[in-house]
Amino acid sequence: MYTNYKFITFTLTLALLLLTACQDPNNASKDASSNEQNTNTETATNSNILQIGSNLDEPEVTEPQLDSNDIGKEQKSNEEYSLIDETFLPNLAKGRIKYCELPLDPNITASQILSKFGEPEWEDYWDGGYGRLYGDCIYFVDSENSNAKMTAIDYGSEKLTHTPSEIIEILGEPESKGLSDIDGSYFLFYQSGHYSVYFEFEDENSPVGLLRTK
Repeated sequence: MYTNYKFITFTLTLALLLLTACQDPNNASKDASSNEQNTNTETATNSNILQIGSNLDEPEVTEPQLDSNDIGKEQKSNEEYSLIDETFLPNLAKGRIKYCELPLDPNITASQILSKFGEPEWEDYWDGGYGRLYGDCIYFVDSENSNAKMTAIDYGSEKLTHTPSEIIEILGEPESKGLSDIDGSYFLFYQSGHYSVYFEFEDENSPVGLLRTK
């Protein structure tokens, strides 16, 4: 009985071995190929991930660029105010006041002033001429007519705080100075080339109240 049992066990084991040996070798090859393909796919995916990661570096920071106009505006806004300096009298000889865009020029007409600046902040007859105010500058012409010629420029600014002695220290002695016969105000009078400038003060120790170029 025991011998028969051993024989049956041996026969079944042999049969299983034969079945395993008879399996299609192509299946094994397909399995190996599939495993290899999966390995290659995984490798390629990992490679792509690394490549994407390398492209995700910190973005390049670009400094904002100012065009020439912006730079000019920035420099102008930071420029120190300096009307009465060593350039004042040379500019006056050309009919120019540093912070007024137009020079004093008898060939410039009222219509040209209006064309350049547009409607003035103020306009009216005053002190012997017809004036139009733009910013700190009043441009005078000889009448209200559009063809009227420029005759004078008045300039006034809260930044213009020079006293008579400070102006004399910078520009030298004027052509004349003293108290006005008209209203008793103090004045300094300078001439440069064909043009002149009249500084008016409340008194000898006060800051400039009016600057007129003629």
